[in-house]
Amino acid sequence: MERYLVGEANLETEASEDFFLARFRSKEEEEESERLLVERMRSASCGEWEETVTTARLQDASLSVSVSIGELLNAPRPTVGGVRGGRMGQSTGGDGRGGEQSGGGGGGSQSGGKGESSQESHQQHSTSAQSSQGQQEEVKTDKYGFVVAGTAATADAGTPSTPKATLKQQAQMENKWLQILSEWKDYSDDKKRKLAKRFRKGIPDRLRGEMWKKLLNTDALVAQNPKRFSELLTQSSPDEAQIQRDIHRTFPEHVFFQERGGLGQTALYDALKAYSIHNPQVGYCQGMGFIIATFLLYMTAEEAFYLLACIIDKFDMSGLFMPGFPSLMKCFYIHEQLLLGCMPRLYAHLEAQMVSASMYATKWYTCLYTISLPFNFVVRVWDVLLVNGFDVIYRVALAILKFLQKDLLKLDFEGIMERLRNLDKYLTDMPDEFISQVMEFKLSSKRIQKISKDFDDGGRMQ
Repeated sequence: MERYLVGEANLETEASEDFFLARFRSKEEEEESERLLVERMRSASCGEWEETVTTARLQDASLSVSVSIGELLNAPRPTVGGVRGGRMGQSTGGDGRGGEQSGGGGGGSQSGGKGESSQESHQQHSTSAQSSQGQQEEVKTDKYGFVVAGTAATADAGTPSTPKATLKQQAQMENKWLQILSEWKDYSDDKKRKLAKRFRKGIPDRLRGEMWKKLLNTDALVAQNPKRFSELLTQSSPDEAQIQRDIHRTFPEHVFFQERGGLGQTALYDALKAYSIHNPQVGYCQGMGFIIATFLLYMTAEEAFYLLACIIDKFDMSGLFMPGFPSLMKCFYIHEQLLLGCMPRLYAHLEAQMVSASMYATKWYTCLYTISLPFNFVVRVWDVLLVNGFDVIYRVALAILKFLQKDLLKLDFEGIMERLRNLDKYLTDMPDEFISQVMEFKLSSKRIQKISKDFDDGGRMQ
C-alpha cells in the first residue's frame, strides 16, 4: 500500500484531516479514502500538487509513516489508534472547578510524536482552511501544529536548539535512544540514575511518548486491567458537563483541538472523563486538561489516561487537582522559601511590591508549565521531570526567576506581573541553556521535606 505525504502544499484543511483520519480505518476503507483524497487533491486549487505530493511505501512497521496536521511530515510510527470517533458524551453535571485557567501555550498533533525533519527545522508549515464565507485563508503553524502569526520571531518559536544537526546525526542519536527504550526494563536503578544526564539533552521528539511511558512504567498499570479505559468510557461521570465546557479552552489555537467534537477534542474528553471516574477523590480540574492535551501530541487517549494516572500517584500530586487544591498553598510556601534562600534580593523586592507566588505561579503548579512556557521548553521540562521527580517543578520556577531577576528588580508591581505572566515573550534562552540552568539548582529531597514539614507545623503563608 502507498501513502501520499504532503510537503509544503497549501491543501484544504478538510482534505488533510481526511488523510490524517484515514489511519483509524480498516485497510480497505483506508485505501478507498486515499484514492478519494488523491482525486480531491487533483481538483484542489493548491497549485501544482504533483510537485508537493510524494509517494512513500511503508517498508517497516516500526518506521511506518504518519501525518501531523501541523507539519504534514514523516513520523516514525502512528500511535493514535484507539481514540473513539464521534461526538463527546452528553452533559450531566459539574463541580465548577473548571474554567479557572485560560487556554494558551503551544501544541502538536496526535500522530505518535511531532516528528521533525532536520532539513525543515527552520521552516513553517502551512495548511489552508475554508472560512464561513467560503474564502480560502492560509493558516500557518509552528512545527508542533500551533497556529502562529506570520512574524519571523513567532515562526521560529518551535525551532529546535540544534538546528544544524544533520539527518545522519539525528538518526544516530535516535538509534541510541531506541537502544535505551528496548533495554530500559533490564537496567538496574544505578544504571538508570547514570542515564539521567542524557535526558537533560532532550528525548528525540519521535521517541518522546514511548520514553515517557517507560519512565512511568505505565505497562504495569495497564496489565492490572487491560480493559480499564474502555470500561470507564461506558460509565457516567459527574464532571462530564464541566469537562465539555472546558474542552474548547484547551490549546484553542492548536489545529488538533480546534474542531468542536472533532478528533482532538474527543480524545481529550475521553481521557479526562476516564480519569475523573478512575479517581473520584480527585475528579477533574481544568489544569489536568492541558497536561492530557500535551500527552495527546505523543500518544493515544488511552495511553494519556494511564500516564496521567501514574504521574499523579508516583509524585503524590492529587492535592494539586482535587477540590480546594489542598497542596497548592504548600507549593507556594516551598516556592517562596526556596526563593528566599537562592535569591534573597529578589525575594525582598517581590515582597516590597506585594507580589506573592499565588499571584503569578498558580498555573505553573496546577498545569505543570504546559501553558506558561514556550512549548519547546515544555517538553524538555517534562523530559527531566519524569526522570528526576516533582522537585524539578521548583527548579524550573527558580530558573525562570533567576533568568528574569535583573529586570524584575527594576520593575514595579505591574511590570513584574506582566513579565511573569508572559514568559514566552521574555525567555530568550534556547531550551538547552534553560534546562542547564534548571538543573544547576541543587535541591535535596531532605531540604524540600524540611520546608514541607515547617508548613505543616504552622509556617503557613499569610
